[in-house]
Amino acid sequence: RVYGPERIGAHVGEYAAVKGTVLSVKKGATATFLNFGPPKKGFTAVIFAKSYAGFKRRSIDPASYAGRSVEIAGEVSLYKGRPQMIVNSPDQIRPVK
Repeated sequence: RVYGPERIGAHVGEYAAVKGTVLSVKKGATATFLNFGPPKKGFTAVIFAKSYAGFKRRSIDPASYAGRSVEIAGEVSLYKGRPQMIVNSPDQIRPVK
């Protein structure tokens, strides 16, 4: 099933898909964060630095997802009470119209 970012938190521990617009992208020293709401609030997809090679091989810059509608599939978890999904491969992210 595919859920909106505001409803994905009800599916912690499940493999699910979330569909929405990436409002902002923040690249840190160890990870890139695709935020579907204000930073540090709401749903975030996390791409750790160890996964950057897979994106680079496909010539995908994670920052290019900013402002785009995407569908992301993976296991939903919580971090500091907020829902998140770890993205290990560009195959988990699909641009949508």
